[in-house]
Amino acid sequence: TTPPTTAFVTQSADAVRKLAVDRVTASSELSPAFAAENLIDGDPAISWNDASLSGEGAVLGFDFGEPVFLNTIVIHNYDNPRDPRSFKRNARVKDIEIEYHTADGTTVLQATAPDTAEPFTIPVGALHDGPLVIRVLSVWPAEAVGDAPPFLELAIGEVEFFGTIINDEWTESEWMESAIRDMQQTIAAFEAEIATLTSALETASD
Repeated sequence: TTPPTTAFVTQSADAVRKLAVDRVTASSELSPAFAAENLIDGDPAISWNDASLSGEGAVLGFDFGEPVFLNTIVIHNYDNPRDPRSFKRNARVKDIEIEYHTADGTTVLQATAPDTAEPFTIPVGALHDGPLVIRVLSVWPAEAVGDAPPFLELAIGEVEFFGTIINDEWTESEWMESAIRDMQQTIAAFEAEIATLTSALETASD
């Protein structure tokens, strides 16, 4: 069966999972101990570091080896729980550009990460096939912590991708029904987040 056009491509929320990356590359590495493979090793406390460039010209490449529906990308700036100074002492991702490929061509998405140790989630919601590229456009600069000087490296603990492997057997109506379910769950999640933030603001103002 020919897959539907990207206008109809989504998947059941039950099918969303962490996607396996077949290959990862980086424009530079500080050393083999800070290699690009650390970005997908499942441990945000083990980082990729660039070659003391503070993020300048940093480009990361990811290949899934097959078409996927990409829901979200999650970036973990390096924050080693065994060293609470690690987050501030390294440069952190700020502005990025994500390039991915759909049936309609190449799409470029830009996002800005807050300066926080919390994982940063980027919604994508598109069919992707081929190499995916993340370009670092700017960073939050490294800082001294007490008498510990800043490092020269951009450090990223982990990059995760969530979505599903494309199922070519689905009909267009099944894709549409799944799209509606997915959007309903997304809206419910946003409404819950808004309610939580509203409650927190009301508590803070009391």
